[in-house]
Amino acid sequence: MATVLERWLKLKERELEHSTYTGYRRIVENVLVPRIGSARLRDFDRAAVKDLVASFGPETSGKRINNVLGPLRGALDEAVHDELIATNPLTGFRVKRRVASVEAEEVDPFSPAEVRAILGACDLEQIRNYVQFALATGLRTSELIALCWSDVDLKAGTVKVRRAWVMGKMKVPKTKSGRRTVELVRPAIEALKAQRALTGLAGEFVFHDPRTGARWGSDQSLRAGEWRRALVKAGVRYRYPYQMRHTFASQALSAGENVMWVAKQMGHHDWTITAKKYARWIPSIVPDAGDKVAAVWASGTGG
Repeated sequence: MATVLERWLKLKERELEHSTYTGYRRIVENVLVPRIGSARLRDFDRAAVKDLVASFGPETSGKRINNVLGPLRGALDEAVHDELIATNPLTGFRVKRRVASVEAEEVDPFSPAEVRAILGACDLEQIRNYVQFALATGLRTSELIALCWSDVDLKAGTVKVRRAWVMGKMKVPKTKSGRRTVELVRPAIEALKAQRALTGLAGEFVFHDPRTGARWGSDQSLRAGEWRRALVKAGVRYRYPYQMRHTFASQALSAGENVMWVAKQMGHHDWTITAKKYARWIPSIVPDAGDKVAAVWASGTGG
């Protein structure tokens, strides 16, 4: 199977966008080959497919598994075309939504107390500025890395999201909602003002890796370095830096911000996506949820 998968990757390298190809290559090299690379093509039947799916833990979502099966399906289609096998065992096969959805695992925001502890534990000012800005805006990691000083308007209190750094290449957001102007709250403005003193004259990009003095290449070095150290020092359970985006959304909604405003800030094309994804955390953060509507009824104006 390893040979089949690698040959398919080679065929697709010229056809696919760089980011798509890189994603497929990572799936093939890091997931498929270690799990099924030694299997013989002629023995890889529907039962083998089910065994592959079963090898993923219950925390892995159906969507994630289907994404992994995508390159495998393509490689097996190519094998059918080359008459190496008669049929593709993945034809019509799709993993249904799992009961133990990974969605609840993915959205794991930091509490206000954890946010304060993390910021206090950031030893380097550039890291603290990055973390504070991320928590106060909800920008995606790829958008933070690509943010330029030309996108910043401190007088208006806004930043324009016009590009993202995805898998080693600068890309323009595909959707209108992704290309947006984000309103800055006070902590975000304070972080930018502090950062301007450090990188305002050091190039076009706002946030730099303090070790190299250049724009972050990805969040991998941040994860393994200063981010992990800050969480350990703060005594906060480890989560990926992307949880800062979820933290912004959950805390904004819990503070009473309009869900449509939060959706616009996040770059969601439909506010119902925002409401569905984050609503479950709001009651646990807001102890007086429901008091306002109760007060209306108590005043006698509710009927």
